[in-house]
Amino acid sequence: VMVSGILTPVSAKNYTYPPRFAEILDEVTGGYEKVPPPVELLLSGRDRFLGALNRHFVKKVKAMKYLLELEEWDFFMGVLHPLDAVQHYFWHFMDVNHPLYKKEEAKKYGNVIKDWYKKVDELIGDILKIIDDDVYFILVSDHGHGPSYYTLYINDWLYRKGYLKLAGGKRVKLEPLIRTLK
Repeated sequence: VMVSGILTPVSAKNYTYPPRFAEILDEVTGGYEKVPPPVELLLSGRDRFLGALNRHFVKKVKAMKYLLELEEWDFFMGVLHPLDAVQHYFWHFMDVNHPLYKKEEAKKYGNVIKDWYKKVDELIGDILKIIDDDVYFILVSDHGHGPSYYTLYINDWLYRKGYLKLAGGKRVKLEPLIRTLK
């Protein structure tokens, strides 16, 4: 069984092998979500983004548990994205040394990352209950995380200095998204 992941187009109908598993996952999860919510959702509010991220995670967890219990696997791999997203967009709420840290916002969002680690830890416990004792369980990350105090958008800098010209002279407005991420 294969279920494609984060780079799957949202509109894709063909994202599982065998293809019949798409319908099964939809039924098991109440509408399987192939990809996590886009970062642009932050434009409509952090709470809305976190809600969508949680909904995606719950559905992904239901699918993983279902597939784990479906049969005995020679190899099973599950990929979860929320920790990456929350660390990218919520780190500055917990880091008092971060230039974007604001005490009032930290009261609401300062524990978001810790809370997500607790969710993933709970999932790991659930998985360990499902699998046999003789199964190797390996947990990996594609990268670590830490503070990023400054960001240089090189194309923006080149454009402002006159070193970069855009086709047709049009400029994409990213400022609203960048302000929201801060």
